[in-house]
Amino acid sequence: MITTEDPRPLNAVLHSLVGNVEQLVKAEISLAKVEVKEIAKNTEQAAVRLFVGVALLQLAAGFLLLAIVYFLSTRMSPWAAAAIVAVVMGLIAAVFLGAGANKIKHVKPEHESHAGSLVPHGGLHHG
Repeated sequence: MITTEDPRPLNAVLHSLVGNVEQLVKAEISLAKVEVKEIAKNTEQAAVRLFVGVALLQLAAGFLLLAIVYFLSTRMSPWAAAAIVAVVMGLIAAVFLGAGANKIKHVKPEHESHAGSLVPHGGLHHG
């Protein structure tokens, strides 16, 4: 059995221990900050790419609809072709909006409030 005695008084050892724990906590917080910044940077880059992709996809969809209007214009008047495309797109949009609204009505939160979990079952006692 090996025993070593520290010549420092107990309060000095405890003070050193607290200092070491404090440095460790500060180092962990610094590391967490760096990790959060890196995640935020990567997320921002991904969000920008997604935004650009969605914007270009909307342009492509618009030109596809315009091509459909032009195609239908060879068989009917241009205003009728545009009206048909608009009505069909409106019906498709209405179906999606209705389905989304119906889905939202049925969404229920898992927990009404997390604050209640912090209070003991007997409630808070003052006094």
